[in-house]
Amino acid sequence: MIRYMKPSDAYELAKIKMASLQHNIFSKMGYEFLEKFYFMQFYSAPDGFIIVSEQESGIIEGFVAGSADYGRQSRYVNLQLLYALIKCFARNPLKMLKLMFLLTHDWGHLSNVELKKYGRLCSLAVSKEHRGRGIGSLLTESLIDELRARGVKNCYLTCIEDNYNAMSLYKKHGFVVSHTYDNSGVKWALLTLRLSNT
Repeated sequence: MIRYMKPSDAYELAKIKMASLQHNIFSKMGYEFLEKFYFMQFYSAPDGFIIVSEQESGIIEGFVAGSADYGRQSRYVNLQLLYALIKCFARNPLKMLKLMFLLTHDWGHLSNVELKKYGRLCSLAVSKEHRGRGIGSLLTESLIDELRARGVKNCYLTCIEDNYNAMSLYKKHGFVVSHTYDNSGVKWALLTLRLSNT
């Protein structure tokens, strides 16, 4: 079953996200940060949404987080993330500064592209035990359908360049590589998708 996220899902979504992280800044922030700040702030952000795949038994298999207007939504979420960093890591200022640098370094790469009025696939994760069943593809289709229903004409996402399974999934759904960039020694690709011909 495909449905929208409920606040009570944050615990399970954080578990799935932490298990799937690879060279991601959020892997350095920890589980508590994801559950208490990232998912709930994203859930309440303007134009943001999270779609989950759930079995009839209630087990959550995966999720996709997106935004219909990332230019506006990112300003809200990024300010909330900075606030959460300060609150979570005030006792470890060196780690806090390092995380802030990594986060703003990534924003700098994205701000060089005209993406202000694009929708965005912000995060996609499927639990390990449910991979290989087409859930990632179903969630990607659900996000694209949601963006189209909201009148979004273009969408983008970022992906680690050597994450071949994810890159293959996104290309299967029509995303094309716009450009690549380096962030702290990790090669990333920015992919875009046109949702409307008008």
